[in-house]
Amino acid sequence: MRKAVGIFKALSDDTRLRLIKLLESSGEVCVCDIMEAMSISQTRASRNLNILKQAGLVVDRRDKHWIYYSLNKNTAEECCGDVLKVLVKWLETDEEIGNDRLRLSKITRREQAGRAENGIKRQGKK
Repeated sequence: MRKAVGIFKALSDDTRLRLIKLLESSGEVCVCDIMEAMSISQTRASRNLNILKQAGLVVDRRDKHWIYYSLNKNTAEECCGDVLKVLVKWLETDEEIGNDRLRLSKITRREQAGRAENGIKRQGKK
């Protein structure tokens, strides 16, 4: 029962609900992109991601200097899969969350374009 209480406490905040929906719809996202997409500080993003991680809802992966976050599929399925499915469905029409996802998609497209441009430049130098 304690695990369920911890999960529901973690979900009792609008920033964390936005994070859950952003991660659910986007997969793995780095903190810097979360900050920009949600227009929040690094401290706020990290603190709320840590609460979700402590509840077992989020996992992270380090890649050099970057930390990427994603939903913990194991916890979602074993403990509260149905609750998260309903929650994510409810959040689908939230305007603020829609704006978060739109900003994140612009960030992602900009980064992909930058990587492609850098790849072309590197090929031209060889």
